[in-house]
Amino acid sequence: HPHAVVLRLDSDKTGRMPEASFSEESLSAMREALEALQGEDLELRMTEIVIEENVACAVVELPPIMPCATRVPHVTLGTKPGVPIENAADLLERVKAGNDTGVTCIQLPKPRPLTGKLVLEYSYELQLDSWS
Repeated sequence: HPHAVVLRLDSDKTGRMPEASFSEESLSAMREALEALQGEDLELRMTEIVIEENVACAVVELPPIMPCATRVPHVTLGTKPGVPIENAADLLERVKAGNDTGVTCIQLPKPRPLTGKLVLEYSYELQLDSWS
C-alpha cells in the first residue's frame, strides 16, 4: 500500500543507512518531532508523478512541521514484483540530478491533497501510512 518513508534509523534491505550523513543530534531531533506527531492526521500535497519501467511514485510536499531525511519526499505508488521500494528514492534522486532517460514525469497542474495518519514503525522503517 502507498506510504512515504520520512526517516530510517536502520539499514534498508540493501544494507545502506540513508541517514548516515546526519549528525546524531539531527537524527534525535527528527525522531522526537515524528514521535510528537504520532497518530496525527496530516495533509501532503502531491505535485508530480514519476514513472519508469520498475517503479511509480508521487513527489509530495510535506507539512512544514514534518521532518524528512529523504532528499525528494515522495509516496511510492508501486513497483514491479521483486523490485525493492527503495528504488523510488534512487529514481527521484537520478531525475533531480538531470538524468531522466526512460522516465515519464507528469507535473500536476494543481497540487492534489493527500491525507493520512503518521504511523511510526520500529521493526523495519518509520513510515506514513493510510494515504487516500
